[in-house]
Amino acid sequence: MSDKKVVLITGASSGIGRTTAEYLCGKGYRVYGAARRVNDMQEIQRKGGEALFLDITDEENIQSIVSRIMDCEGRIDVLWNNAGFGLYGAIEDVSLDDARRLFETNLFGLSRLSQEVLPHMRKNRSGLIISTSSVSGVISCPLSAWYEATKHALEAWSNSLSMEVSQYNINVSTVVSGFFDTDIWHSARGDVVQRTQSSSYKALYEFVIAQTDKAFSQCKNNKACSTMVMAKMIEKIINDPKPRRTYYTGYMAKRMVLLYKVLGFHLFKAMILSQTNKNSHNDK
Repeated sequence: MSDKKVVLITGASSGIGRTTAEYLCGKGYRVYGAARRVNDMQEIQRKGGEALFLDITDEENIQSIVSRIMDCEGRIDVLWNNAGFGLYGAIEDVSLDDARRLFETNLFGLSRLSQEVLPHMRKNRSGLIISTSSVSGVISCPLSAWYEATKHALEAWSNSLSMEVSQYNINVSTVVSGFFDTDIWHSARGDVVQRTQSSSYKALYEFVIAQTDKAFSQCKNNKACSTMVMAKMIEKIINDPKPRRTYYTGYMAKRMVLLYKVLGFHLFKAMILSQTNKNSHNDK
């Protein structure tokens, strides 16, 4: 059995998950990257890690990869629940089927995987569970209610889990993520633009699209947006002898949370709506 820490990372086929998996491989960790697109994890394998197919909504698939890692390694030291996707649109415009699918991935899937890993961590009386949260788990903005609901729920879930498992020397942390230079917005943008055409909330859509486009455009030349920032943050959490409950990383993460807390909900809402109304008048 290796003395290197065994790390299981979901959502490892792209963005922050893939960068972190590759980075930790280079640092000597025993890395298992899990995602549906196995072909996109070849670099993880080249660097000494393992690439596993994982559909986070498939219970048998979850059980099989945990069993495989336990057979090979005898333990899982770190689980990073990173798999997830974004869903954006007015509450009136998003179907409940789409909302349920989002919860199945962003909350229930990671919960089931954690349930499968926890008995092994309890037996070893050691372990670390990290989950990717978001600024959206702290603040609320228009057109992202369902995505924010999954991240708000994740924050509460993590708080409760932390209280339950600390007696077994298992630590629980969330990473509140800001903007990163990834494809997450571009993957969802087409859907959002399509909803705009027939929505009663056209001005809100146009404002949110413009602001989000601007934020991701600014990411291109901002070091805080590099996916390597997240990779180094995850390594920091793994090596922290007393991991904090919450870490902030990525472009605008701390700034947006602070602004929301300072202004409070009503002033924050007024600021958003004033900008939306201004844009709407300028278009006329």
